[in-house]
Amino acid sequence: NQIATINFCRPFFTKPTISAVIANARRLNNPRYKFNLDHYAETTSFTVIHELLHINWVHKSGRYGSNKQVEDYKIEYWDDREGRYRIKDVYGPKRAKILARYRDPIDLGQIIARSDENLGLYALVKFIQAKFGAYPHLPLVNTDPHRRPWIPLVDSEFLVNKTSGIVANSSVPDDPAFVDFFPAETNTIVIDKFFPDSDLLADYI
Repeated sequence: NQIATINFCRPFFTKPTISAVIANARRLNNPRYKFNLDHYAETTSFTVIHELLHINWVHKSGRYGSNKQVEDYKIEYWDDREGRYRIKDVYGPKRAKILARYRDPIDLGQIIARSDENLGLYALVKFIQAKFGAYPHLPLVNTDPHRRPWIPLVDSEFLVNKTSGIVANSSVPDDPAFVDFFPAETNTIVIDKFFPDSDLLADYI
């Protein structure tokens, strides 16, 4: 009877809806805006799709089917603007397109079939095509992954220490996307009390 739960943080509620972006695209009637997938990917609608695809039941993976789990990939690619190689998470249409240019010599299409961002963007593109009657081809990319994309190991923000209990994991870097929303505190926050397991949903335990 386990129930999957998605928790949305504060930045989610600052994003526009897909309806608002489509209305703005119709009002502007600018092809560079209307057919740029970046605008539609930065919406609450796409965020929900992305997070839903991480649930095994939705993607029919794990104990729910034969598909492999959907993951967020990392890629290394050459950035012409900065003149160097960059390592980034595959978030957004640009990096999803770069990932799609990788040709897996072992199992063609395996990575794309497991990339959460690519699967979600496919659904979003079909929706935009139905609205405007044309494929949203922007942004364009001209680079390939420098090496095989990989699934990053996710470090926990907290560690269990045998002597001092639960402590913060100082090796986990701050996420720049959230720094503006959660400014640094001047005082140290001490976590000394936790809810008992009986107060938590089963998927938190």
